[in-house]
Amino acid sequence: MQIEARTALWATLLLLLSACAPHNELVRATYAGNASVRTNSSFYLETRMVSASAEDIRGRGALFVKTLDNIRFNSADQQSLSDSLKDELIRLGIFSSVASAPSNQSAQITVEFTSSNFAPQPFPEYEIEFTVAVTTINRAPLKKSYVVHSLDGLSTSKKWNINAPKSKLRAAELALAKVIPDIESYLAGT
Repeated sequence: MQIEARTALWATLLLLLSACAPHNELVRATYAGNASVRTNSSFYLETRMVSASAEDIRGRGALFVKTLDNIRFNSADQQSLSDSLKDELIRLGIFSSVASAPSNQSAQITVEFTSSNFAPQPFPEYEIEFTVAVTTINRAPLKKSYVVHSLDGLSTSKKWNINAPKSKLRAAELALAKVIPDIESYLAGT
């Protein structure tokens, strides 16, 4: 009887831990809003990445640091977020094309990640800090810093039902929801 109880306990524990297993990189994020600004301009996007941290965002060291290597918001995820921004700016018609190199004829957008943290407990949470700089002809440059917390705006019940890959995707979508309207406002001159 005790052996069966221990076996059931281990099976349950392994099942729960399998839900926390590292997953692949971030899939492309999308912007849920609509564009109010459209241009026929091209843009060049540059991305500067930062090493991802396995530190708990509340200052304590994360548990099981080795298993977190693929689950952090790493350089591949940061590049995927930049690629998602590029794709969405084209899809929405905010820009008409992507320039292959920086030039005086195209806008220059730089996404610089400054911090990327992952907290596995009590809910999988990503904190991403980054700066976006936009430069176009005949306008003062825009430079704005952002901090995104993947669990912002979620109810407690939704926090209990989110896993790390969904939390990572949510962080990217929240980042797009902050950046794209700011780029639109800049281009509109407001």
